[in-house]
Amino acid sequence: SYFHNRTDFLFSDYRHTSDLLSQLPNSFIRNFGFINHPNEAIIYGAGYNGVSYFGNSVLLNHRFSNSLDLNYIQNESIDSIEIIPPSRSFLYGTDNNLAAVNFIPRNLIPPAPYTRLKYYEASYEEGFLDFQFNTMFFNKLNLSADILNKKTGNSFKNTESSFWQADIKLTYFISNSANISGGYFHNTSKVGLNGGINVDSLAKRYSSVNSVMYDPITAFVKVTDRYQKNSTNLLTLKGLFLFDEYGITEFNIYFKNVLDEFRQNENYTVSGLDYIKNDEQEKIAGAVLTQKLKLSVFNLDLTGFFEKRDLLIDSDYDITKNLFGFSGNLSLNLINNSIIPSIFTKTVYYDDYVYNGLGGDIKIQFDDNFSVYFGLSRFERFWNYFPTANSKPFVISADGAIDYEFLIFKIRLHLFRREFDKEQTELISGTSSYYVYSPKSDYGAGLSLKSKWKFLETDISFTYFESENSIGLKNSVPGVSGNASIVYSDTHFDSSLTVKTGFSIKFSGERAYSKYEPFRRLISYDVSQNQIESFYTVDFFAAGEIKQSAILYFTFENILDTKYYIVPFYPMPARGIRFGVAWELYN
Repeated sequence: SYFHNRTDFLFSDYRHTSDLLSQLPNSFIRNFGFINHPNEAIIYGAGYNGVSYFGNSVLLNHRFSNSLDLNYIQNESIDSIEIIPPSRSFLYGTDNNLAAVNFIPRNLIPPAPYTRLKYYEASYEEGFLDFQFNTMFFNKLNLSADILNKKTGNSFKNTESSFWQADIKLTYFISNSANISGGYFHNTSKVGLNGGINVDSLAKRYSSVNSVMYDPITAFVKVTDRYQKNSTNLLTLKGLFLFDEYGITEFNIYFKNVLDEFRQNENYTVSGLDYIKNDEQEKIAGAVLTQKLKLSVFNLDLTGFFEKRDLLIDSDYDITKNLFGFSGNLSLNLINNSIIPSIFTKTVYYDDYVYNGLGGDIKIQFDDNFSVYFGLSRFERFWNYFPTANSKPFVISADGAIDYEFLIFKIRLHLFRREFDKEQTELISGTSSYYVYSPKSDYGAGLSLKSKWKFLETDISFTYFESENSIGLKNSVPGVSGNASIVYSDTHFDSSLTVKTGFSIKFSGERAYSKYEPFRRLISYDVSQNQIESFYTVDFFAAGEIKQSAILYFTFENILDTKYYIVPFYPMPARGIRFGVAWELYN
C-alpha cells in the first residue's frame, strides 16, 4: 500500500478530506466548486461506484449507490491514508471495487488530558471549527471525542451549507494483549444544490458568457430552491486480541442508519420548477471477524463477514438484501522478509448470486531504499450496481510499483491496467439519456517525487490516465494532472518556531464533458459537447508551529485568479484568503 501520513500533510494547504487525496499520485478530484458540496475522488481512474472507503476497519460507502461524499469524513482525526493497490482492492470490505482507500484514525493514549482545537475562516462566511478531547478516565479506560462544525454562506445563490459532526469512542484495555472499543459517529448536514450556472440563460442576455458566469451577483443558477439534508448515525464495537499461539483476532460489529432528504421547490415558490420530495433511508447491520496467523515463514489472514442491507424510499418502497462471504490471503516470507509472494481470494454471496475473486502479488525488498511490487487479479462485480447488466461483470486488474530512495530524493512510480469485459456508461445526447454497456480498458501511471535539501523541500505528484472503449467515448478524467509544491522549511529561536511556507501548483489537462446528478450520485457524459479546457492554479501558503503546540495557517488561494471549472458549470473559487490556527495542549 501507499501511505500518506499525518506528518506529510499537517502543514500543507488543505481544507477538507478530498484535498488530502488530491495531493497523491493516481488521483483526481472532480470538484464541484462550491465549498462543502459533494466532491468525487477519482482513484486509479475509478470514481463513483468504483471506490471502497474505510474508516477504522468499517466500510463507509452508501451501499445501494456504492459511493461516499468525502465531506462526511473528519479529516483532523486522520493519522494516515492508505491507498491499496488496484489488484488487491476487491479483497477488502464486503463489495468488490476497483480501488480502496483506508482512513486510519489517530489512536492516542495521552499521559494527561489532551485537547486540540482547529479553526479557520475564509470568504463568503466560510468557517471551520474542530474540537478534540482525549483522556484516560481510569487506568484502563480511554475516552476520545472529535466534534466538528463547518459552514458556508451564499457565494452564488443557493450554495449555503452547514455540517455538524461528532465522533466519540470509548476503549477498555483488558490487558496488554486485549482491548475492546465502542464508537458512535453522527452527521447532520444541509447543503444547497443549485445545479451550477445556467449558461443558456446567460447567453440570451450577455454576448460573452465567460465574462459573467464567475460573478456571484450577475450569474444565474439553474435551481434557486433545492437542497439535500443528511442524517447519519454509525455505532461500532471493535475487539482486538493477541494470542501467542494463534496471532491476532479482530472483530467488528456495526449498525448504520442514513437518512437523505432531497427537496426541490418545497414551498412552490418558483414557478415552472417541478416539486420534488424524495427521502431515502438506508439501514445497515454487519459483523466482520478477522484472524491473522503467523506460522513459521507463512502469514495467513482469514476474514468472514455478514451484512444486512435495507433501503426505504419515500416510506413505500423497501429493498432488503443479505450479504455474506469470506476472504483469505496467504503470504510467504523468504530471505528475511526481502521476498514476499502472496495469493488471495474472496467469495461473496449477495442477492442470490455468488461473486468470486482471485489474485496474487509479490514484493521484493532489495535493500532499505529499493523495492518493487507486482500484482494481478480477476474479480466479479455486483451486477445490481449496473441497471442494464444481465450478468456479473468481471475485471482483470494488474499493477506494479517501484519505490526508490537515494541521496535527497524519494521516488515512487506506480503503473496499472484494467480490462473490463463490460462497463456501464450513461450518455446524454440532446434531451435524451441512455446506457451503454461495453468492454473497456483503463491504464495509467502515478509518479511521486519528494526531495529535501537543507531548508528546501519539493513535492511533485503526477498522474497519467487513459481509457479505451468500443464506443469511442472520450474520458472525463484528464489524461494528465497533478500538483507540485516548493517549500521553505526550517526551525528558528532554539527550535521554538517551525516554519513551512511556499507555493503549490495544481494542473489538469483536457477532459470530456460530464454532468452530475446530486441525488442519484452519478456522473453522465454529454457526447454533444466539446471537451473541458485544461487549467492550472497557484496558491501561496504559510504555516508556523510555536513550541510544538500551536500552528498558525495562512493561505492565499488562486493567486492568479484563474477562471475555470472542473464540472460544467460549477465555477471554482476565485482568488481569496484563508487563515486559521490549530492548537494542541495537555491540560
